[in-house]
Amino acid sequence: MQNQITKLGAPVLRQPVPHIEEITDKEISLINKMRFFLSKVRGWGLAAPQIGVSAPVFVYNLGEGFQHVINPRVAEYGDEFWEYDEGCLSIPGFSFPIWRPRRTLLRGLDVNGNDIRIEATDLKARLFQHEVNHLEGKLVIDLLSEDELKEFKTKWRTLSKKRKR
Repeated sequence: MQNQITKLGAPVLRQPVPHIEEITDKEISLINKMRFFLSKVRGWGLAAPQIGVSAPVFVYNLGEGFQHVINPRVAEYGDEFWEYDEGCLSIPGFSFPIWRPRRTLLRGLDVNGNDIRIEATDLKARLFQHEVNHLEGKLVIDLLSEDELKEFKTKWRTLSKKRKR
């Protein structure tokens, strides 16, 4: 695990993570480190690849305390979509108008291996979709139109050059 957020361009962000069969102390330790890390950055959720770890785990806190999900998957999507400016800790300084389903059903495991089933709407549903995307090797920019993506890449390259100076 690294001490900073993995940024766009790091290979780990584009690699789907494997599901795990057994939850060990390694995963519990990772979750605790991720919770601590999320408390230090400005964000609602954090997937393991965002700290350089290829593991099927994300943590989140929407003001109700830190939660986590192991082996998460969105089992069901609602029919109604809504647009929201969505940012990503791995793409700092940018947000994008993204359409996502307003409702989801998330399935996964807790640290004891118990099944988790969470019906979520609005911001929580969006967060779940965003974090599960990370575990699939997808980023929010993958949901942009061709023109939006082109515009973003130009801005990102310019910013990257300025950071290297």
